[in-house]
Amino acid sequence: GDASDHCLKSFIDPNSEGFEAAERKALVLFMQELGSETGISPLTLLRRISGDVDLRAGDVARGQNLYRRACVLCHGGKDTAASESFVRKTASALSPGQVADLIRRGGQLMPFFQVDRLTAAQVADIAVYVESFKAPR
Repeated sequence: GDASDHCLKSFIDPNSEGFEAAERKALVLFMQELGSETGISPLTLLRRISGDVDLRAGDVARGQNLYRRACVLCHGGKDTAASESFVRKTASALSPGQVADLIRRGGQLMPFFQVDRLTAAQVADIAVYVESFKAPR
């Protein structure tokens, strides 16, 4: 329910106050029903590992453009310094493979981005862009 409110406010209607309680409940019940035949959460059915991502093919310039379009809204907004600070912090904590996996699987409040939203090549581009902020050794 919280994730659906976040998506509604972030991507569909920034002026929305979120779903009403009945709408949230219906949405959660619908999502649970999707996996009821197999006994698996629908989120588990949709999530995919980042094994399809070839990090060697990633391009920093394309990754920067994609990051600005797909990620910056939640990770820094219009504040370029805040966004770059977030990317630098992420680069110091995660490998490119971990970044790709986080994009594919999501985490905490971060939604997951499957192939219907970001292709394997686009995930690789974002991962190498983040890596480009890592301090050279």
